[in-house]
Amino acid sequence: MRKLDKKATAIFGKLTEGLTKIGDHRKISNATGFMPVSVEIVGSAPAGKIVAVAHYYEQNRDLMADPDMTFVVADEGIFPLTYQQDNLGIYQEAGRFEGSTLRVNPRLQSQLAKFANQWMRNIEDQQFHGE
Repeated sequence: MRKLDKKATAIFGKLTEGLTKIGDHRKISNATGFMPVSVEIVGSAPAGKIVAVAHYYEQNRDLMADPDMTFVVADEGIFPLTYQQDNLGIYQEAGRFEGSTLRVNPRLQSQLAKFANQWMRNIEDQQFHGE
């Protein structure tokens, strides 16, 4: 499985700082004109915590993911599992746990890691610019 690169891992760490247990969450909105980023520990797996990172906007009083990704945070690194983009009707599952076994679509998982590496840099530019 492809993990986040060093830079994206550092940004992810900044986003999840202080979050330790399922249900812990935060919303970060430091930049005008950009959607806030929401981060939540949504579960656990044998490999580690499952963390969701998302941008949301409201449409017809519904929250729309733009995008929403889940990651497993393991000792070996941070690995993207899912990607959702509501306005395009996209839901992709590159990895899922079946008991203690992780089933992975290697090609899709690699694509999600590549996207997440860039997305983390965009989040840093949008939310932490000037820090």
